[in-house]
Amino acid sequence: LQNGMVKIETQKVFTAAMNDVEKDVKDKSDAQLLGIAALVKEEYENDPGISLTALAEKHGVKEINVVNESGIIINSTEADVINTYDMNSHPQSKEFVDVLKTEEFFVQQYSPRGKDETVWRKYAAYKLSDGGFIQVGYDAAQFHTSLNAFVIDFTKNRHVGTGGFVAVLDETLSLVIDNEYEGRHVSAIGIDPPSEMEAAKTATQLYKADIVDGKTNLSERHLFVFKFVEGYCILAAMPEAEATFMRDASLYTSIF
Repeated sequence: LQNGMVKIETQKVFTAAMNDVEKDVKDKSDAQLLGIAALVKEEYENDPGISLTALAEKHGVKEINVVNESGIIINSTEADVINTYDMNSHPQSKEFVDVLKTEEFFVQQYSPRGKDETVWRKYAAYKLSDGGFIQVGYDAAQFHTSLNAFVIDFTKNRHVGTGGFVAVLDETLSLVIDNEYEGRHVSAIGIDPPSEMEAAKTATQLYKADIVDGKTNLSERHLFVFKFVEGYCILAAMPEAEATFMRDASLYTSIF
């Protein structure tokens, strides 16, 4: 019973830590792309004949679409969708048509795109003054380039429990960190990625690994979980001894 209770409490600690990081990543990512979308809208409205490809290169995005009031893409950096793709034809793209009927802008989380579900992108859009909207999208590599410095900063001093930590991995499961492990695969700190992590699926259980301390080069048994957010993998870990201590303290109190 005590072991079961400690697992539940440990999971709560992990969940709280990861939810905080998830919110920070999403908020920063949303603000970043909405800022770019606003600039793209302004330049397009000033010169509707401007090259969308040139705009995409200038602002570091993968895709720009101009959509009319009916939801049809009438101009795009991807020629094959011009006048052929209806945004209403898929739930992912239809959300923009629905939301922008009443809102001035909308940003969507990183997800498979409606035009091709094998490709993941994050999109944001602004209404155009003469009807319809302009949408910009970027992939994980593009927004990670701009977000990595922020990610490193806000995870630097975050702790899980007393001796645990939060780390962030990119889409290749490499560490986004500012020490000697920067850019190295998560296996470098002793974590052999479980199948769920390799498949980019959020953990459904507690995992164990002997994690290496970068300062002492000594390893210690840790419990860890992970969650995928905006193309990043958020990893939360806590020494197993800390969880065991919580169990033992509870057990001794009950015995007393």
